[in-house]
Amino acid sequence: MVGKLKPEKALLLVVIFLVFLFLAALVPAFSLMIGVLIPVPLTFVYIHFGRRTGLALLALIFVALYSLMGPKQATMFFTEYAVLAGFMAEAIRFRFSFDKCILLSALGSAVLSIALLVFVFTDREATLLEFFHKQIDGHFAQSIESLKAIGDKPEELKMVQDFAAKASGSLAQAYPAFIFFGSFITALINYYSIRFLWGRIYSYNMFNEMRFSGWVLPDQVIWLLIGSSALFFLTGNIFGTIGINFF
Repeated sequence: MVGKLKPEKALLLVVIFLVFLFLAALVPAFSLMIGVLIPVPLTFVYIHFGRRTGLALLALIFVALYSLMGPKQATMFFTEYAVLAGFMAEAIRFRFSFDKCILLSALGSAVLSIALLVFVFTDREATLLEFFHKQIDGHFAQSIESLKAIGDKPEELKMVQDFAAKASGSLAQAYPAFIFFGSFITALINYYSIRFLWGRIYSYNMFNEMRFSGWVLPDQVIWLLIGSSALFFLTGNIFGTIGINFF
């Protein structure tokens, strides 16, 4: 389904989108909900008005974010939301099954995010693994502070701290898997949100007829699990890192 988007309406959409981003920054309680659903309007507009208008809108929002908030926020938007929205919109337009729509969107966003991190840390003194380690330590520190705030017992806090000290190294190696998992959950929520909205406004004809209840995990996946677990348990080098991320 392709319509025409007038320039003034495109600017209005950009302004509304930026307002939602600022609300997410100002109100932490809504940041998670708003952040997860950001690709919904982008994908909806992309599907409704076509590839050219969809890509132009994504580029316009990127330029606006770059001008207002700097390259860091603009790049984060591009890797986490624009790529996911673009991949999902194209997959839906080609009437791919729901699993392919979700997987392609999640893979596109996650791979680009990881590639960007590798590029950023190529010429720096700190390694990418050290960056992942720092992120994991930060998450544990926030969790411990939250437990302290609710008055958790000292011995339980000590257990959490000991676990954090032992597990942070392994979890840091698996950080790429966490990035993909986050992209996967975002893609899953957005796909069914878009499907629900589109079905209520128009019809479900745009979407593949395959349903979740009829989905079966491909048999070949078992070999991926066997291979990744073997790498994880048999080696402790780069292959072990690959294994823990796939396992």
